[in-house]
Amino acid sequence: MTTHILADIPPHPVLYRKQAIVPITSLILNEIQLHQIKSIYQDKKEYLVEYNTNSQHQQEALQVLKDLLLDRQSRESLDSRWTRRWSTMSKGKDKWQRILYQCKCGYDERVRQKRDAPANAGERQVPYDFTECMAHVEVSEFVDSGIVRRISGILEHNEKCASSKMVRLPSVPLHEDVYRMALGQLNEGASMAAVQARNQQMLAGRSYPSLQGQSPFNPSANCRYNIDTKDFQTIYRKFAREKGVDITVKPEQNLHDWLDENSTSYKPELKRAIFKYSPRFDAGSRLVVCIATSEMDNAAWKHTHKKQLLLDGTFGVVSSRMLLFIPMGVDENSKGLPLAFFLFSAPGGTKATHGAYDTKIIQDLLTRWKDHLGVRNGEAFEPSVAITDCDTRERSALLAVWPSIWLLLCKFHLRQCWTSKRKSLLKGTTFWKEHVQRRILNLEQRLLESDTHDIAVQSIVHETSYLQSTISDVSTSTDTKNLSRKAITYLEYISAQWMHGDMWTSWSQKGRSLASVRIGVPLESIVPTTNHLESFNFVLKHKFINQRKHSGHRLRFDIFIHLLVKEIIPEVYYRRYIQSQYTSWLRERFAESSGGVDLVRAKAMVDMRRDYDGGLLWWPLDRRRDDDGKALANDSRLIFVQTSSPLVIRATCASSSSNLLEAGHLRYWLELHTNGFGYCQCSDFTFRGGACKHLRAARLYVDQWVARGEVPPFRYPSTSDEAKFLRATSVRPIEAATKNPAMQLVQAFQSLASETQEGGKDTEGDGENEESSDSDSDGIGIDSYDPTKDFVSLSFV
Repeated sequence: MTTHILADIPPHPVLYRKQAIVPITSLILNEIQLHQIKSIYQDKKEYLVEYNTNSQHQQEALQVLKDLLLDRQSRESLDSRWTRRWSTMSKGKDKWQRILYQCKCGYDERVRQKRDAPANAGERQVPYDFTECMAHVEVSEFVDSGIVRRISGILEHNEKCASSKMVRLPSVPLHEDVYRMALGQLNEGASMAAVQARNQQMLAGRSYPSLQGQSPFNPSANCRYNIDTKDFQTIYRKFAREKGVDITVKPEQNLHDWLDENSTSYKPELKRAIFKYSPRFDAGSRLVVCIATSEMDNAAWKHTHKKQLLLDGTFGVVSSRMLLFIPMGVDENSKGLPLAFFLFSAPGGTKATHGAYDTKIIQDLLTRWKDHLGVRNGEAFEPSVAITDCDTRERSALLAVWPSIWLLLCKFHLRQCWTSKRKSLLKGTTFWKEHVQRRILNLEQRLLESDTHDIAVQSIVHETSYLQSTISDVSTSTDTKNLSRKAITYLEYISAQWMHGDMWTSWSQKGRSLASVRIGVPLESIVPTTNHLESFNFVLKHKFINQRKHSGHRLRFDIFIHLLVKEIIPEVYYRRYIQSQYTSWLRERFAESSGGVDLVRAKAMVDMRRDYDGGLLWWPLDRRRDDDGKALANDSRLIFVQTSSPLVIRATCASSSSNLLEAGHLRYWLELHTNGFGYCQCSDFTFRGGACKHLRAARLYVDQWVARGEVPPFRYPSTSDEAKFLRATSVRPIEAATKNPAMQLVQAFQSLASETQEGGKDTEGDGENEESSDSDSDGIGIDSYDPTKDFVSLSFV
């Protein structure tokens, strides 16, 4: 190594252009070094030479750099004594850069540790020992051509530095090919484990472009190809920088800069998506960020205005103590769609993040969202129904923002509350405990399915009386009596906490029925739980976020917000768009083969049937279905069929959209029984329950026959509870009524197809065809019967 002596430095040259001073504050120096260096600069004894572009000057410049071991090849050597401390680059076509190098023997790690990590002081990691060397060099050169513009600084090393040897292993950098491959994998959603596995495969095959089949462990190599765990942080930092996030800056500063139009880091796409931003000023304030893109706004109006809203919160999404609330709608395919994201921090001093909110903050966020959505077609945004978990803060906030909203309670969270209380009281594994628990579980299910408050209350009273009888029985053991008392305590808890009128309505079948009437949709369209939101929260954490975590650590909130707006929301909505297009294609593709039946809708109704009382006949007040039934009767769309049993009325009813003159037009088979049973093959009854318009049309005729004494009186349960009671205490007289509703629908489609294939026989007025159809059901011979022959002038108004 060539050692330069200050006395040998040429005289200070005459500058032909003004140059910036060397940024010595970027050097890591102790006070003694800094004082000496400043003195040299004040006396203008530093080395400072500028070069023009002619070959002679450039040869001189390159020789100086070569003597200093700072030529481009030597800089990359792992043996180099120089460390890069600062750099800057010009803008424009011919870019040039200024790079400041410091001698590693002059790098005082104690100064760096004291400044950046005073609590984590450790041993020196620099390959050379500290000798208080003051050598440093700033090189100004063009990036592409390498033409040197200026060399300045203090070039001489002190005596200890000149004789020092490497005493520690240097940090060996990863090759850029490895970084490029790793970042490409992360962009595709790979985990760091997958990145490491791929790295090992490529090393074994020597597949990196720069290796060209050579060994990655060349004796003169200045880089490595094997990824170690210590490289994870650098890879994640590069990945974040590619996404536009500088993780060397505090997340709150990044967020502020992104939304500041005067900042060089301003991101207009984030500004458009964030409709509410409040920075945190002190320990008592909150950082608040509310996000909704234009696609989310349109979805809110389409799927939630005057419809159902889901609201729930989660925590543990980001590394900071922040909560995330998501309002969600349900699209036409019964899939949940996030409509906004409310992210806010917990106040200072909060011990439990999940409880660090109140009604006021939720109300404020919902109000901001409502104002953001504005007014369309003269109406302000307003959901008609909302469902939440058992947290009263969310429910109170919803009522404060939309006073007329109808609130439902999530059945899943309700059962969690019940289960927790029940398990705390009923313990053990005795026969009596299992018996009582089974009875209580059955009671809970009946309560959830109840649509009459008095009957629900009587169910609890009945169970309480049963338990009281065991306590009064002198032959009952003490343990059994004690367990019965605890079970009564549980029933008292249910009565006191959950059976008040409004509370019962919010979680029972009655509440869902009222919600369906309020919105004007079938009962099965009312979502009974917040499972859509719970599912999305799981996907958000374990799919979208998990693959971007840094060795399992949660994301910083600035990275999460950036990721949410730039990647997650667009991906979620594009998937929904593709699914919608696919569903439309399915409907069109099989419309002809299904006879015009929407098979997509039929499948969805089958999937949802477990959540409601499809196939159960009761007669709720429903003016629209009554009117539709009168229209069917007046159009003579019913054909009644005589049976061997006077207790059963059977008929077929043509679909209201069918052309009676067309062969093979769609008809539904229906039955009414004197004991209150009945069914219809239409999807409205099969998957919704309650009397459909076809059954109501048939009842108009049956009521006239009953009035004339031609048939026995028929029973018509008015509530689902009454219908369930009949189902539990009676036996259906006709086997056909117990068929699986989904299978009935399939058979109806098959029947329609077979009629078309057989030449389009018209079932209306064709006795042989009706008899064949019934024979497949129960073997009872029947004859066609047209009631209009007896009631020619019959009109239902």
